[in-house]
Amino acid sequence: MKKTSLSLSLLSILMLSAPVAGWCGDTVSLHGATTTQKSVIDPGKEGLAKSAGVKLDIVGSTTGAGLEDLINGKCDLAMAAEALPDAIANMKAVSTAVVVPDNLKEFVVGKSKLVVIVNKENPVAKLSSEQLKGLLTGKIANWKEAGGQDKAVVIIAAPIGTATRKIIQKQIMSGADFAAGTIDSETPAKQVEYLDINPEGLAVVADTLLASSAKKGSVKTVEAPEISFQLSLVSKGEPAGNIKKVVDYYTSTAKK
Repeated sequence: MKKTSLSLSLLSILMLSAPVAGWCGDTVSLHGATTTQKSVIDPGKEGLAKSAGVKLDIVGSTTGAGLEDLINGKCDLAMAAEALPDAIANMKAVSTAVVVPDNLKEFVVGKSKLVVIVNKENPVAKLSSEQLKGLLTGKIANWKEAGGQDKAVVIIAAPIGTATRKIIQKQIMSGADFAAGTIDSETPAKQVEYLDINPEGLAVVADTLLASSAKKGSVKTVEAPEISFQLSLVSKGEPAGNIKKVVDYYTSTAKK
């Protein structure tokens, strides 16, 4: 009887101390930018599981929402589609009650670019920086002013609050507002869907989003100035354990 009790106690100790995959703690939660999720995290999650034995619990939203969840302890890492100082500033503009700690750390895991797309029926094939800015802000309200047909321009913008929308405003629009009458999409994927049914439409989306869209055959890419931005993971404090494994895996992949 004593041998049985000793054996059970020893087994319990071994089970608690052994780093066996599948036990509680082998899953890391990531919340935030869907661009980072689709471009970097999703394509690498199987490799991560095989090489490090870590699984991911992913919630796609926006950079700001992911950062807020990280600060509030709702996830282990935030996915960001803009530099950390910009992400913090934009989050503060929306969530004024959030207290930002001074131990947030940023790890660049990739780079993405935005592409300008129109309905495939639109004859326009190229836009300059000034033309694109004019179209997005409403200064150019008719396609004929940009080499197209005599039709009113319909801007189909990224969802309000997303990093993509802010990057466009900063890099192309000099901080100006989108044109009056702009369609504010509920999700980035909706931009392509709306463009499919709006022959006069124009949208700016992540290249990875366009590649994965079921409606990509109904739109075309327009030659335009490059709009690029970094993709990153953000931690609260120095990453350790499985969180560090995730960060190390994706940062090393980005360097290849």
